[in-house]
Amino acid sequence: MIGNHTLAGSVQLPNNATGLYGTDIVSARANSEAALTSTISSTVAGVAAQPYYLGLLGLRPSNTSRFDNSPPSFLTNLKAQNLIPSLSFGYTAGAAYKSQGVLGSLILGGYDRSKFAENFINFEIERDDSMALASRLQFITASDTLNGDVEIMSDNITAKIGSDLPYLYLLSTVCKSFERAFGLRWDALKGLYLVNDANHARLRTLNPTKSFSFGQSNSKVVNITLPYQAFDLQVTKPIADNGTNYFPLRCSSDRRNISSAEPFCRKHI
Repeated sequence: MIGNHTLAGSVQLPNNATGLYGTDIVSARANSEAALTSTISSTVAGVAAQPYYLGLLGLRPSNTSRFDNSPPSFLTNLKAQNLIPSLSFGYTAGAAYKSQGVLGSLILGGYDRSKFAENFINFEIERDDSMALASRLQFITASDTLNGDVEIMSDNITAKIGSDLPYLYLLSTVCKSFERAFGLRWDALKGLYLVNDANHARLRTLNPTKSFSFGQSNSKVVNITLPYQAFDLQVTKPIADNGTNYFPLRCSSDRRNISSAEPFCRKHI
């Protein structure tokens, strides 16, 4: 056991919480017959903090632990034991809103080619291992909203991509554009953008799409287009007493804290 230390969480998750750190054998198991189990220990932490409802599995190949003589990362251990062919991975969170549903998947050592769309854009990975996966977000547009076709954002920003939270974190000015286009109301007590029943019914009928344009420059971008259903979520207890419609958006006043997060993981990374 290493002991109690503060967490090195994402920008949006509080990093003043503590975890009980140690080393342990980690296994990725789909069922009783299919498992990837490293025989080399990895750094793990037990966390008892309210914002961390679900466990997190770190897939960065390099070891970002702050402790001396800590073991290699889980992915590196699997590669060293020839359990996976490379340090690559592919992940999709699935899409329950589609007519037949799309299951989530995690590929270690490769990716699911059926979910890969060829494009001409190369995304550079930060050399600093402490940085999250990030890309330049050039534009956001929306079609068939409550206000018709609108431009949500035209000022390019660097957006971190992750799956630890189900929200988009965007600048306050961009959030205001979303508010107007989708009839959102910020509820400070719940910490959510709520959608009332009337607007929800209209949005379900209109089914507006949102297009996010990623690329190193505004002349070369790849567009990721998502339907309204990808953002049509409900929250229940302990946050709300019954199913309450909300839109997974939160505001940030710091350009360094912008995150495109989990909705994009329903596509593929």
